[in-house]
Amino acid sequence: MTAERVVHLGNFDVEEQWAAGDPGLPAPTVRSASAVTAAAGELALLVAADGHTVVVKHRPEEGLLAQHERLGFGAPEVLVAGTTQPDRPVTLDVLGSPATLDRLRERAAEGARLAPHGFSAAEDELCAVTGLRRPVAADVAAVKRINGKVFSRRLTAELGLPRPQGWECETVDELQGLAARVRAVLEAGRAVGLKSSWGVSGKGIMVCEDVARFDQLVRLLTRRAERSGDHRFEAVLEVWQDKRTDLNYHFTIEDDGRVRFDFVLEAITEDSTHRGHRLPDRGDPRLREQLVDCAERIGARLADEGYRGPVGVDAIVCQDGTLFPVLEINARNNMSTYLTGVQTRLRDAGSVGAAVQIDLSLAAPLRHEEVERALQGLLLRPDWRDGFLVTCSASLNASAAWGKVPFRGRLHGVAVGPDDPAVADLARTVQERLEKAVADRA
Repeated sequence: MTAERVVHLGNFDVEEQWAAGDPGLPAPTVRSASAVTAAAGELALLVAADGHTVVVKHRPEEGLLAQHERLGFGAPEVLVAGTTQPDRPVTLDVLGSPATLDRLRERAAEGARLAPHGFSAAEDELCAVTGLRRPVAADVAAVKRINGKVFSRRLTAELGLPRPQGWECETVDELQGLAARVRAVLEAGRAVGLKSSWGVSGKGIMVCEDVARFDQLVRLLTRRAERSGDHRFEAVLEVWQDKRTDLNYHFTIEDDGRVRFDFVLEAITEDSTHRGHRLPDRGDPRLREQLVDCAERIGARLADEGYRGPVGVDAIVCQDGTLFPVLEINARNNMSTYLTGVQTRLRDAGSVGAAVQIDLSLAAPLRHEEVERALQGLLLRPDWRDGFLVTCSASLNASAAWGKVPFRGRLHGVAVGPDDPAVADLARTVQERLEKAVADRA
């Protein structure tokens, strides 16, 4: 039996494409941050098998590829767009690169299917231009809609699942109509989170802790709508919860519409922004049973919409034990999607781990070989018992293209050890070693 040909596309910037043209919460646009996000597409190397193709924005460093080979990951074909711009979506880079398109047409002739991080109009065009098989039956508008937070909240109500007290709006006028109820919650001493429907990784969230802050925000949005004549504002407002644990559960909708539950992980968040996961799946069996039921019900509804592929759902357990099983549905690859093989290897080795992001302030690019030199004696060995695995280094230097010093670099990795305290100690040591290496270069 011939293995399926797959083209993995690390278009981590897809959420920004969904959000384009939709008025959300006011936020500064940082072009260098977009470049760091786009560079994270290198994570696709973790899920690609031999014979697959991975399309990325930056050519992976040889040291990273050697590490992956040493630790048993696949050795896929790697394609890099011939013409790139630092903050341009990788799919648009590819569409502007004739030679890369020709290579993808060759893969399409072999029956290859596109497996993107997420599916937007640009990926739809890429399939049309190259002949690659589309990953979903749904049209682009439907995929965008089911990735909106308003859709998530309304689907939760439709399925009768518990959800935090809150409301949804699609226009500034509707937001104004909710103001009295929001003020009542704030006056009672509870905070309210306002989340743009297509907000990206914490940037589309604003937490109001008092009436004055909320009223200021409503006035700002009203003035913007009056100036532009565009009164759209699709958002969710929820009473902020006293949470104990962040969770991410992952399932896959197969081509025939069946739902396969994959895993549930404890998520690591900071100021409403994803920072990593604790690995592998080792949750409470009773909690897992509840989430499996939720996944089957959500998955059936998404399948009816024509969606196929990976789905990640963010959930929380509150301090009093209350489970809110749906805060946000992400019908795309999640960060946890790329850790599927890592989880398997940790489980086989009897180890645990934590996926982490290490942010560094850099005056010059930090190459993978320098990272390995700084982490000598700490790097993960082939037995997968303990050590540090670098999962993406392209995001370390993506911001250097703007020529501003210092620039922010981000290293993705997994700290591995026999137990959680050992993993936490390793993660701290890795951070300290890298910060020292950067300081020693100054």
